[in-house]
Amino acid sequence: GDIAVADRVRQGSPEDAFKYPPTRLLERAERLSRGKKNKNGGKLAREQLANKVKELARSNAELEQFAYVANAFGEIASLVGTTTEAAREIELSTKQQTTAVEQVNVAISNVAQSTKEAEASSSQTLQTASQLTGLSQDLARLVDSQAER
Repeated sequence: GDIAVADRVRQGSPEDAFKYPPTRLLERAERLSRGKKNKNGGKLAREQLANKVKELARSNAELEQFAYVANAFGEIASLVGTTTEAAREIELSTKQQTTAVEQVNVAISNVAQSTKEAEASSSQTLQTASQLTGLSQDLARLVDSQAER
């Protein structure tokens, strides 16, 4: 158990050390080294293990920082996606508004043309009415002159 983990960490295989928090691993190493008869070997083992624990703690801190940065990039990517989608919707709305403006322009042009045609028709109607009035007056004079005879 603990001795095998400490030996693997000492031999440069720290993956088992991740099973324990660094402070707990250091406590275990100190407890194990106190149980050994050779004090110099125990001291050396403690120092080596302490160095590995510090290295693991530094590595863990770097990994946490990397995870934080990776998470931040993930959030940025998500926001870029959201912004891109909003830009697409704005583009689509702009195209729809452009089409609507074009349709309004066509309708206004049609109304203007109809207005010109109505004006021309009104002018013709006015001329016709004036001619009919003149003819009516001529007819009335003729009838009056015939009635007087």
